[in-house]
Amino acid sequence: MATVVGVADLAPAELYELVFQLKQCNESAPEETRRLLQEQPEFARALAQAQLKLGMVAERREAAAPVNGVGVSTDLLEKLDPEQQELLEQVQNLAPEVIQSLPPEERRQIMELREAMGLPPV
Repeated sequence: MATVVGVADLAPAELYELVFQLKQCNESAPEETRRLLQEQPEFARALAQAQLKLGMVAERREAAAPVNGVGVSTDLLEKLDPEQQELLEQVQNLAPEVIQSLPPEERRQIMELREAMGLPPV
């Protein structure tokens, strides 16, 4: 039986090597890397945990940036064009019945976007 090693069990040098190898993979085959991270969410979470442990990213703070009524930081909204801002507002205002009636892939995308916006699940 294989032994599973968690990110918490790895030494910093091993974590840097993991991040470096994934960076190399992404530079040579970005679509393959994207597919890997999408199909293996536990690997994506482990990578994020490694980056957090190494101090490469800061822990998410609830009040890190001012947030507007759409649940998106004002810094991000300023970078979006009006059409993108309107689309985010439409996603926020979708009725649960409408979301549930969408095809599975579209429903998943809407749910991921809502989660990224800090909105509750439907």
